[in-house]
Order: sequence, then C-alpha cells, then structure tokens
Amino acid sequence: MRGAREWDDYYATNDDPWRRPDDDLVTEVASLPAGRALDLGAGEGADSLWLACRGWEVTAVDQSAAAIGTLLRLAVNEGLTVRVEIADVAEYRSDAAYDLVLICHMHLPGELRSRILANAAAALAPGGLLLLIGIAAADARDGAAGSGALLAMPDEVLGALPELSIERCEVRCRTIRCLENDLPSDVMLVSARRPISDDAEHPGRSD
Repeated sequence: MRGAREWDDYYATNDDPWRRPDDDLVTEVASLPAGRALDLGAGEGADSLWLACRGWEVTAVDQSAAAIGTLLRLAVNEGLTVRVEIADVAEYRSDAAYDLVLICHMHLPGELRSRILANAAAALAPGGLLLLIGIAAADARDGAAGSGALLAMPDEVLGALPELSIERCEVRCRTIRCLENDLPSDVMLVSARRPISDDAEHPGRSD
C-alpha cells in the first residue's frame, strides 16, 4: 500500500491527469438531485469535478498534496468550485453532513477499510447515500488491483455499515478504464442510505 510520499511522487510526475468519472458513479448519481458530496480518496478529482459540474457542493479529501493541487488546477480551468482537504482518509472525520459520500476504487487493508466506512457513514445526513465502488476480493485477474489483501468481499463491507439501510450490493464484471490500460474486473458496488428517521439534528450537520 502506497504512503503519502509515494502518491505525491506519482501525481507530481503525472502529466496526463485522468479526467473521466467512474462509469458506476455516473449511472448511480446522474439522476439524483444535487446536494453536498464528500469524495474520500479523491485523487486528481475526476469524480469530484464531474459532481461539481452537475451542481453538487463537493468536498474532496486526499492524502496527496500533489493530487489535490492538480484537482484545484483542473477545477479553476473548468470554472468549478471544489472544497479540498489534504488529510489521511483513514483518520478523517467530517465536521459536516453530506447527501452523498463517495468511496471509489480506494483499496485498503481490512482494519483501515472498516474505520473509513464507519467514518463515512457518520458523515451522512439523514437520507444521505454512501456509494462504494471497488474491485471485489473474488477478482483474481492479474493486475486488477495490485494486492488481493487490499480487496474486500461484499459481506466485509456490509458488516461495517450496521446503521445504514443497504439499497444495493452486487458484484459484476465490467471494464475499468485507466490511463495505463483498460482492466476487466469484478467490481463491487454498494449503495447504503442513512434512514431519514435518524435524528434530524445530525451531529456535525452544517446547513
């Protein structure tokens, strides 16, 4: 698993930032009304910028200052506003509440994954949607995501979200489009919602 310095080195030398949002994100979110969105592990911001272009108020979080710098440059070039935070996503706790929390292709060891999922769930406003997209542990294709130890099974994800209502949990084969090459992979999609019946005075809610 790469650390902040390694990601900084990678992004600092990347002259061709990835600009295409994830296909599943587009499918799942395109019809939703715009609100507040939190993009955890945003990288250079393809997903954040796509959301911002559609009227979402986006906060993008990543540990790499180089990636966040690229995201801000692209946002300025496109006339978009994205709030950014440079932070270790495993330790990040939001002081606001969001209508959408996105975790897209961030593959981590089990303990860190559970911590991030718990913090992501806590960042949801009542009725808010958590969307996780990533390669499933069942995918043994060479090169799919580096190390199988960083991949999850659906049950592992669902077990970390006991207070949310699961709307979708599926694994299907699709092509992940990357700068280097396109990868056929078994991709897991989990969408889970905080019940609207939760206390309207959600801790950290900022209207």
